[in-house]
Amino acid sequence: PSAHDGPCRLHVCMLHGSSSPLLYVDEYSDGSGHRLTNIIQGMAVAVKNRMNFGGVVQSARLKTARPHGHEFRAVVDGFFGPSASANLFPKRTPEFTAQFKNVRALELERDGFPELAMVYLPDANEWSYNESVPKAAYYTAELRTALLGPLLRYPLRFSVGRLTVAVHVRRGDVKKGWMVYPDVYYLNIVAAIRKRWPHADVHAWSSTKVFKNDKKGKYWKKSHFDKFHNASIAVHLDDNDLSEVMANFARADAFVMSASFFSYAPAIASRGCVIYPGNDVNNHGRALDGWCDGKRISATGDVEALSAC
Repeated sequence: PSAHDGPCRLHVCMLHGSSSPLLYVDEYSDGSGHRLTNIIQGMAVAVKNRMNFGGVVQSARLKTARPHGHEFRAVVDGFFGPSASANLFPKRTPEFTAQFKNVRALELERDGFPELAMVYLPDANEWSYNESVPKAAYYTAELRTALLGPLLRYPLRFSVGRLTVAVHVRRGDVKKGWMVYPDVYYLNIVAAIRKRWPHADVHAWSSTKVFKNDKKGKYWKKSHFDKFHNASIAVHLDDNDLSEVMANFARADAFVMSASFFSYAPAIASRGCVIYPGNDVNNHGRALDGWCDGKRISATGDVEALSAC
């Protein structure tokens, strides 16, 4: 789909009045999960500040349209709905009324924005800077419902009639020991979940493929997931449709996140129990109210820590 000239007209972009100021964010230059998360966080900042979401500006720092081998516009269309990228990415960069370095600076000036002001906030990732503001002020029920809607069209891999658990095991794009939680971290959490839900249908998604210019060979192979198979966890590797994977994450009764923005995006849309990996590098206080601390559960096997589920 081709881009258009005006602001985004998707429902998820227009949760305030038609004359509200418009917020634009940058397209990040790294993986699909981080790029997607900055868009979602921009939408959340817009919601909290009585703005609509105008769209995404293609950055001069953008290195590739295919992070980790996946066409990002296709990921956007999969997550936000068919042809969503044509709405979200304007053909030409707007003439902005104002530009801000971070969310704090924007919120200090918000009351001075005129109607239909076009405001550029390249990075929306510091939205949680004020701990006294409830996370739900940004991620309202209306926004999260709008994010989940397009993911309802995908088939699920789970058995019908059973409680479902999705696990994101980040592997393919990282070396062992770098931001990778060991197998036992996930297996301990699954064991705790099964104490609460003995007959849960548990599936794990991961990858062995890496698409990086400096990568020679692979860090991971199928045999590295034998412990998951042995624990009666269905394992899915190297799926081509990332949006279908995220739909399974978002719609599971319980979702065990990895230290990854590819986990964070569907976790925001989830209406189930979300188990996040503590205050890892990809959270920095951005866990929503009601999410369960996976580090605590894995370390202690504390079933009570799953009380939000």
